[in-house]
Amino acid sequence: MSSVLYPAIAAVTLLAFLYKLPVLRSDRSAIQLGLVGNNFLIFVIFLTCTHSVWQRINGLSGIVNFSGLFMHVCVVGTTACQQIVILHLAHERQEAWRRLRPRLLAISVGLAVMTLLFFMTNSHEEGPDEFSLTTQNYSAYFTVYLVIYTVNQLDVTVMCWRYAKVAFTPWLRRGLYITTFTIPFALVYSAGRLADIIAHQFGATGRAWEPVVGSFISVAALLKTLGWTLPDWGPYLSKAWEPVAARRALQGPGTSAPVTHIPRTGSRHSAGRQRAAGHSAVPHDGGDP
Repeated sequence: MSSVLYPAIAAVTLLAFLYKLPVLRSDRSAIQLGLVGNNFLIFVIFLTCTHSVWQRINGLSGIVNFSGLFMHVCVVGTTACQQIVILHLAHERQEAWRRLRPRLLAISVGLAVMTLLFFMTNSHEEGPDEFSLTTQNYSAYFTVYLVIYTVNQLDVTVMCWRYAKVAFTPWLRRGLYITTFTIPFALVYSAGRLADIIAHQFGATGRAWEPVVGSFISVAALLKTLGWTLPDWGPYLSKAWEPVAARRALQGPGTSAPVTHIPRTGSRHSAGRQRAAGHSAVPHDGGDP
């Protein structure tokens, strides 16, 4: 996986990052910074997991398996970015930061514990495909990491699900729902890594289910990238669909006219926050294709 699948995902997420990056020239809100940061960190995660980059990072740092710690810190960082985005979408700035502070504090404490446990461990050099499997040396470290990862993934999923129900634009709503649908894949990843830890207590390894674990976390990453970027490019799909809808409307006497206006409800502040999610560079929000 580290030689083919992970580089391919890194390339996709790099495109998502580069697509979103120019928005910061005109809008450096917490929402935009969170979205750009999320895309960048996902790219870094899968780039790090490629074998040559993994070895290079270890060599430059001079620390055994430092690439593994670096990669896991980036994973946790993506959840922090996603929390920043969804809370600023759902609440005014002051309220969003009030809710964010305890979450970010908990993540910071968890990362500090992870780092401490990592440097307390003596191990030998491992590649990206072996690091997560040889948990007999990193069982405490991996346990803390899995708790942080799983709890925060569930938190982001719940917030996205709740806010999607009142999302002001159709493409933002779709994107948030896609993001929530990644949670089964994330939970399979967590279960697989937990199974690795348990297996080593009995002298076994998780190599048998490693392809499943790697595939599921890859799907989760791709779906999250899709969900968080969909509000940006989804309206272009609606615009491209308009001529098709118009032709269908003229094909038969019993066909209703195409909908050209979608009534909207919601507060002015909610509308402003959702436009800040990445819609300012889009000509219009678009309706259902």
